[in-house]
Parts: sequence; C-alpha cells; structure tokens
Amino acid sequence: GQASIEDRLRALEERLRRLESLIAASKAYVSTPSNTSAYTGPPPEGLPSYFKDNPWLEILRRRPVDAIDF
Repeated sequence: GQASIEDRLRALEERLRRLESLIAASKAYVSTPSNTSAYTGPPPEGLPSYFKDNPWLEILRRRPVDAIDF
C-alpha cells in the first residue's frame, strides 16, 4: 500500500535522527594531526654537515606526518 505523507515524514525524521547520531558518534573517532614532532631537543651528534643549521629541517619537523606522501 501507499504510505501516507505523515508516515513518510515520520520515517524520514527517524532516519535523520539516526544519521545525526552516527555523525555525532563518528566525530569522536576523527583526530586532528599535531603540527609538532615528538622530538624537540637538539640534533644528535655525528650528523652530516647538511643537518647542522639547516632551516628546512625545522620546517619539515613541524609538518604533520599525515601531510607527507610516501
């Protein structure tokens, strides 16, 4: 049989509530990558010369790991 407009509206409202609930629950699983690296100390001794006083290393260190394409 053909559902009434009210029945269809109730079904859509229920579906919308379930979708909103799923979206709210999924936000708990989304994480934002940190822009800082875990290591913040001075560079270890014995590194090659291009690691010393290289401004690019600081820039790369701040990049989130997710932004690096492997």
